[in-house]
Amino acid sequence: AVTLLKLPSLLAIAAFVPLCRRGLRAPLGERAASAAALASVLSPALFVNAAAWGQFDALLSLLLAAGVVALLNRRAAWAGVAFGAALATKLLAVVALPAAAVWTWRRMGPRALATASLAGLLTIAALAAPYLAAGAGPRMARAYTEAIGYYPFRTAEAYNGWYLLDRLDIAVRGEPAVVARRDDRPVAGPVTYRHVGLGVFALAMGFLLAVLWRRPSDHGLVIAQAASFFAFFMLPTQVHQRYLVPAAVLATLVAFRSRRAWLLAAGLTVGATVNQGLDLARAVLDHAALQPGSTLFPPAYRGPIRAAASVVALFHLALFAWTMAVYPREMAPPAAR
Repeated sequence: AVTLLKLPSLLAIAAFVPLCRRGLRAPLGERAASAAALASVLSPALFVNAAAWGQFDALLSLLLAAGVVALLNRRAAWAGVAFGAALATKLLAVVALPAAAVWTWRRMGPRALATASLAGLLTIAALAAPYLAAGAGPRMARAYTEAIGYYPFRTAEAYNGWYLLDRLDIAVRGEPAVVARRDDRPVAGPVTYRHVGLGVFALAMGFLLAVLWRRPSDHGLVIAQAASFFAFFMLPTQVHQRYLVPAAVLATLVAFRSRRAWLLAAGLTVGATVNQGLDLARAVLDHAALQPGSTLFPPAYRGPIRAAASVVALFHLALFAWTMAVYPREMAPPAAR
């Protein structure tokens, strides 16, 4: 039963090989397509997510990558189908839509954007139809309408700046964890940490999209998608540890076309792997500590895990600052740099 539960995600990892080999050959070249296929199928971030944990972010990442590949091949309708399927799979896919829309408008025109949008809406409707027919429409809709605020914390084990702030408030300032971690407490007047996170994320996305509008290259589309998911992982509150996986996967598609792209993909892959691995290890140990007769004492292992997580958070902060700094230069096609 466990194997069958993991099977769709494991098959999704394998599907990256034909997707990259065939889909990236024309827009990026034979060598880049083969390298992306190999790096994707061997990604430790995808392995931890699908094989070790049994999550489905590998499937989501495959659909997002398929949408990007379809755009690179000027297949607007198929891109809409892929992005629609991704959005029907998980709300996180919405992060990919702004960059995809800007690039499609600039490179293929408003008609192509309308075609992709219609194809996406029809795909979502087709996938939702069985649930609607079974009377489960309201419950399905709640997965989207009630997603915000479900975990009202500054971070849900995403090792980013919010995680470091949690550790500072709890370990140094002595605030109770149940209070310190919440994102709906005020920062100044009516402004909460949730508002701050959304505000800085909006600014970051505005910057990413403005540069993409000026330099809508094929290479730039992929970098913009990866940077968008990285910004979403770092800046808003309520972010989970697994939300970095799509950024790592998308960056891998162009990792071997430039030195900066390789550094970004490698850093994101390491971060996504370790972030998931540490939190999975903590969860397994917590579960074992609750078993009758267990001799595990939670603080004994949580301390080292939190220390390691703080190091990972600092690494993510440094990588994100570097990404935003080099992003405008990386958006130009490799031949132009």
